[in-house]
Amino acid sequence: LEELVRAADARRTEGNPAALASGETILALLQARIDRLLPESRRVLRLCSIFGMQFEEAGVAALLGGAELLPLVTQALRSLEQAELIERARGGDAGPQSYAFQHSLMRDAAYALLSEAERTELHQQAGLYLETTRQPEPSLVAEHLLRGGEAARAAGWLQKAAQKALDGHDLAGAIALAERAISAASSDENHGRLRAIQATAVYWQSDYRACIEYATAALSALSPGSGPWFEVLGYSLVASSRLNDWESVLRLHNCVLQAVPEPGAHTEYIVCLCRTGFPWVFQGSYERADEIRQKLASTLGDEELPDPLARAQYHHFVGMYGAGSYLLGQAD
Repeated sequence: LEELVRAADARRTEGNPAALASGETILALLQARIDRLLPESRRVLRLCSIFGMQFEEAGVAALLGGAELLPLVTQALRSLEQAELIERARGGDAGPQSYAFQHSLMRDAAYALLSEAERTELHQQAGLYLETTRQPEPSLVAEHLLRGGEAARAAGWLQKAAQKALDGHDLAGAIALAERAISAASSDENHGRLRAIQATAVYWQSDYRACIEYATAALSALSPGSGPWFEVLGYSLVASSRLNDWESVLRLHNCVLQAVPEPGAHTEYIVCLCRTGFPWVFQGSYERADEIRQKLASTLGDEELPDPLARAQYHHFVGMYGAGSYLLGQAD
């Protein structure tokens, strides 16, 4: 309604009091309003639309040609703000100034004025710019790179986005982002890491069959003895125990005992050993559990584990094993 009033008022100002044509759309009205802007303001507004509803002036300057054009962009943005097309979102002395479109329809109208070729080029530039920012949002960088025709480059950012979602316990999001990354990734190693993320996510959803399916795909692609390999193997083993598939548990148990950890995979190796031992303790198979206990003892010696998860898993396993063995001895 506000834009209809603006359009009618503009026509009266131009000496054309005729009513608006019945077929005229709000998008066309907004684009007509954009057309009345100064050329530099029009150009800057179209660039703003590449970033979506919210954007920073530094990003717009990057699309325009570089940081040296920031004063020109700042001036244009202030003009657009005065025209009530955009508004300040945050910023000031503490950080870069951020703006937002006052309405999503205005953003859509500006974006529609760009050709497909322009959108592809500008999304690519936006993705490359966002990669250089202090704390880039992985999913946002990936989206721009995908729209900019940089699928292989976007895959790495989708993987980071999937891991971030998993760390934040957004399990469904992690699974979906990993699947998108697999579609864009090229190497088996990347596929393995992404399937490992999915295996972990469905494990915490208590979907143990799906966990084993994802883990099997991950293990076939990952380097044996690597950190991700140990991590996903541990989840697969515990999932198999939850399904009472003790044949698979034993097979994976032997696989862990025979594995040689790569440099840098020590923490994941220790955690995997502990996860391998837990099912045997819970089942009362202390002979198998003792194999794990001995492996941990020979691996660690007097070492104090610096990683809190590994330390917690180790003491939990040793405590459970000790308590179970004591109770078993009492029973005998």
